[in-house]
This record gives sequence, C-alpha cells and structure tokens, in this order.
Amino acid sequence: MKLSNKSVFLFLLVVSVFFVVAPVNAALADTAQPKFHTDLGNTGQSDYGQEYVGTQYTKTKWTSSTGGVVQGSPVIDSSGTIYITSGNDANTAYSNVYAVNPNTGAKIWQKTLTDNYADSTPAISDSGTVYVNTLNHVYALNPSNGATLYNYDLSVKHPGDSFSTSPTITTNGNIIIGGINGYIYALSPTLTEKWRSGCYGTNYGSTPAIGSDGTIYFGATGDATHPSKLVALNPTTGAEKWSYTITTDHVDHSSPAIGSDGTIYIGTTQIGSDTARGKLYAINPTTHTAKWTFTDSTVSWFGIDSSPAVTSGTIYFGSSGIGTSYFYALDLNGKVKWKYAITGDSVSAPAIDKNFNVYFAEVGTGAVYALSSTGNKIWKYDTPGTIQYASPVIGSDGTIYIGGNTQDKLFAIKAYDKVPPKAVAGSPARNAVNVPVDKLITTTFSESIKIGTGTIKLVSSSGTVVPIDKWYWKNILYVYPQGLLKKATKYTLILAAGSIVDYSGNSILAYSRSFTTDSTPPKPIAGSPARDATNVARNKVITTTFSEPIYAGNMWITLKPVGGTAITITPTIINGNVLQITHGLLASSTKYLLEFHTGSLKDAAGNLLKYYYRYFTTGNYLII
Repeated sequence: MKLSNKSVFLFLLVVSVFFVVAPVNAALADTAQPKFHTDLGNTGQSDYGQEYVGTQYTKTKWTSSTGGVVQGSPVIDSSGTIYITSGNDANTAYSNVYAVNPNTGAKIWQKTLTDNYADSTPAISDSGTVYVNTLNHVYALNPSNGATLYNYDLSVKHPGDSFSTSPTITTNGNIIIGGINGYIYALSPTLTEKWRSGCYGTNYGSTPAIGSDGTIYFGATGDATHPSKLVALNPTTGAEKWSYTITTDHVDHSSPAIGSDGTIYIGTTQIGSDTARGKLYAINPTTHTAKWTFTDSTVSWFGIDSSPAVTSGTIYFGSSGIGTSYFYALDLNGKVKWKYAITGDSVSAPAIDKNFNVYFAEVGTGAVYALSSTGNKIWKYDTPGTIQYASPVIGSDGTIYIGGNTQDKLFAIKAYDKVPPKAVAGSPARNAVNVPVDKLITTTFSESIKIGTGTIKLVSSSGTVVPIDKWYWKNILYVYPQGLLKKATKYTLILAAGSIVDYSGNSILAYSRSFTTDSTPPKPIAGSPARDATNVARNKVITTTFSEPIYAGNMWITLKPVGGTAITITPTIINGNVLQITHGLLASSTKYLLEFHTGSLKDAAGNLLKYYYRYFTTGNYLII
C-alpha cells in the first residue's frame, strides 16, 4: 500500500513527539554516599565503616587539590568515584566540580562552572547523573566527563533569589533545593521547574529531608516578618501541609533529620546576645508539636548550627559555644547519654558508620574525630589548615573523606592498627574426633579479614595435600575440601604467616590445628516395633533409627519367622537416619527375627554397621 505524503508526515510527527516527550525518570542513587547526610531522611547513617581493633592510628591515604575552598561534602557513585565542589569566593566568577579516583586521588575530570559559591554537596541520581548547584544555577552533569546535560538558571527564572542548600532527589525524581529567600524549588530530572513554594523569610542552608510518605521537611530561618519554622510541604504541589513555629531562637544551617519512627530532629542557634538559647527540637509529624527540646544550661552560650544525625536509639549533634563546644549523644527522650568536649568553634554534621561509630570535624580547626558509640575517642586526625562546614563521609571501604577550607584540598583518611588478626574459634575444633568426612572447615578471627599471599593447606597424616576451595566473609575463613575426606584419618589445617591479613595489612602468625575424621560406625538407637514387642500388627511398617545419617552398604537385611526362611522385604532409607522396611502380610501370633548383617549399611565416612538384630511377635489384627 502506498502512503500519501500527508500520512507519512503524520506518522513521523507522532514518532518524533513520542521521542521528544519521553520522560527522564530519576531517583536517588543507592551508593555509599549519594547526597548530603547520606539518605533522604538526612540521617547521616552509613551502611559502611571500618572495624577498629586495638589502638588506632591515622594516615593520609591521599589528598586531591581543588583549587578553591571546600565547604560541601563529597558524594560517591556506584563505581566509587568521588565528586566534590569548590569555589566559595565572592571575588571569583567561577567554581569547579571534580571527579576523583577513590584509590589515588587523581582527578578524572574537572568541570568549571561560570558561577561562584559552589559550596554545597552534590546529589547523584540512580542513572548516575550528578546534580550540583552554585549561587544561581543547578547543573545536571554527565558522570563520565562532566559535560552539562541540563542547566537551570535561577537568576533568569527568579531574579533576586539564590540557592542556599544542597539538592536532594525524591522518590518521584524531583530535585528539591532551597533558596536564600525562603523558597523551596522542585525541578524535574531535566531541570524544568515544577513548582516553587514560599516565602518563609530566609533559609541559611537547611537542606530538605524527605519523609517515608514523600513529605518534604526543611528549616526556615525567618526574618523580621517571618518566624523561624520547621515546614512540611506536599511533594506533588509544594503546598504547605503544616509547620512548627520556633519563637525565640532560629534555624541556622541545621538540616532536619528523620528518625525511624518519623520524628523530625532539627537544631537552632541562639540569636546574638539574647538569653534564649539554641535547642535541639524533636517534632512529632502527626501532632506537629514538640515531643521535647534540649539545651545545655551548663555552658554560657549554646547553639546548633549544623545538622543532627540519628540512628537506632541515639541522636548525635554538635554545639557551637564560647570557649568550649561539645559533641552530644542523646537518647530518644532527649536525655544526655554522653558529651565530648572540643576546642573548635562548632561541629560539622556528623556521619555514623555501620558499627555506630560517629565522625565529625571541628569547625575552625583542622581536626577530624572518630568516637565510639559510648563516646570514647577512637582516633583524631589533624588536617594542616581549617575546616568550615564540610562534613566527613564514609566510603565503602571505611575511608573517611572530607574537604578542607584553607587547604583547598579533599582529604582521604584511613585508620589502621598494629594488631594482627587472631584465630579465636574453629570448626571442627582443635583435636576434634569423629568429624564428618564432608565437613566444611571454618576459622573465626578476632576481626574482619582478607586472604593474603601465604599458603593455606589441608594436609593428611600421611602428608597428602588435599585440594581445597577457600573464601572469606567478614571475620570467617571457609575451607572446603573438593572431595570427601578419608575416614579415621587425622588432618591438619595449616595457615602460613601472611595467609590471612586484616584491613590494616597486619598478617597472622603461623597457625595450625588438627582434627580426625569419623571412625565410629552408625548405631541403631530406636526401633518400631521395639525389641521383643508383642501383639504387633501383621501389616506393621518396620523402622529402625540410627545415630547418624546412613547410606546403603551391601543391604543384607533379613526378616524371617524364628526357625523359618526369610521373607521378601523392601528396605528404604528415609529422613537420613531411618531405615524403613515394608513387607507382605505377616503370619499371626508368630515370633519374627529382624537382622542387619555386618556391612548392610554405612555412614558418610564409610564406617560399616556391625551386626544387629531384634525380635518381635505378631498379633492377630491389621492396621487399617
């Protein structure tokens, strides 16, 4: 059929429209650190971290020069590549984004943006797109080369406003970001504006958090005509759902964090020389009221100008003070579990690792701390300059990354110990006997391990080296012989020095342990009918239970009337250690002899059953 020119035109138009309007979908990436404070709830809780054994030391894994101050946190994509912004300088008309190799610190690419104040934390979508903002723009960058995919220009859309928070990516793909004038913006993945909500006076850096139902929460600083608030917005329309007004203090740089029960935590700071102190607020999202507030009356001045972190049972945050500041751990009722004194002006937003150790930086100094969940110092790392606002993040291998302010660098910090891993348990245990010949051999160590360069062997008492497969998971070494071991044989597992190392590179000393495989034959432990039972049904199924799993040997098993000849039977192994015998109808009121002849059955090691017998006498009835 020949199509008319008009038909062809309409077909091509429909196809082209389909491809033009096909939506770009996005959601937050599932990586070690896809955005500010890790996740949609701004909890700061990482799935990664390093185990600490013994006294910890720190070392600089590498540094990467940024050419400008770093006040945001790095983010990490699915390949481990790190992205960081720099250039918080009013005297320059540009800023930079860097992609950095996590192993060496080498720059993969550098993107120069024609706008200043790139002092926020990027966000990574599940497609890998890197979203980053400057004072007046949001950019969507290609993760491979930094090329601009999309660009939203706030100075054109809404002159007079500027971005003041880090972006986040909601589950429906919107990019949510706050402006200095108290507006919140929702942009599509291609950076078209979907809605703008406000005005709430000002917003000094309160990055929005997203609740489990999609509700958007942020802290509004307020101004002369607008009070400071915690605000909840509808994610589809941007309409205000509710707000909680803060009357005597105000939100300043603190982003909300959402606990597992939905409680919203946000910090405020003291206003000037006012006597009203800053507080940590715990807000109920259902009643829109404060469950409790916390302030420290023992210090002369108290404020929270960074974001809290929350994990199971504990809220962490740092205060700003005069002379001495503190890092706090509160329980979920707002009671102090412990506090740790520091000398800096204030504390960055903390990060929590998988072992519930917590990391933070002193603002105004170059110190980075690692504390245990009980408040004990694990280590302290001093950068050679100062840190301002930048927060530490945790890589998938436990490396801590943080940007310096005066150093114009990104630091990769690694902790290490000098204690070698130690074998603390084994299966089979040392000198164990009657070990199954198909036994998986495990050795548990005092800390997480990797397989090193030394040899790992399983050797029999005759000197034969057994072929093995080996692997590890966390702190356990698994050794699996490639075939069945020999019965009644002594074997020795030998771990040479250097065969096992911990994540600090410490090697085990030489280690070995021996065990002996099974030499005990299976033994009958129960029977039905029981030995010398009487009045047994003539069609009774006969079972015998053994001390361990059994296998067919020569299967010389007989059932016969006493003084008579053997009858036809069908023996079947069931449930591993039970032998079942079915047979024809037995004679009534007759004594029978059941015999298991030597070698009729065996265990997994090949140990043969010894001769066994039992009698029973039938009755004159059937089981129906």
